Amino acid sequence: MNRLLSIALVFIVLGANLARSEQPHKALTVIDFRQELGLSADQVLRIKGSLASLRRQMKECQSRRVALQAQLKQLLEDSAQLATVRLKLEEIAVQQVESQMADIATARTIRAVLSPDQFRAWQELQVKNTP
Repeated sequence: MNRLLSIALVFIVLGANLARSEQPHKALTVIDFRQELGLSADQVLRIKGSLASLRRQMKECQSRRVALQAQLKQLLEDSAQLATVRLKLEEIAVQQVESQMADIATARTIRAVLSPDQFRAWQELQVKNTP
């Protein structure tokens, strides 16, 4: 159950940074509930820093993925050997894993910044504010 809630934290807090939708919307983060959670100025600063770092990492991974996908497209157009195509696909997959790991690590960092009571309150707010 705790693992499931942690996974939910990852998707709700940071998932909007990974997904692109037809109608962009602002995902609510723990920062949006700072008053309800009683976050201190230090906690807000630490969480904002973690989220900014995640955004930078996501942009870097996305840029690498775009470049790798262009390379893959060229390999396919050139009818490259399947082994070469596989290697390029694996490089793309590594970037996806890196993005997800950064997301998970950031969620864990944010969880460590919260007190146990704040984390429980955050979980309750997630349930109430999830469509």
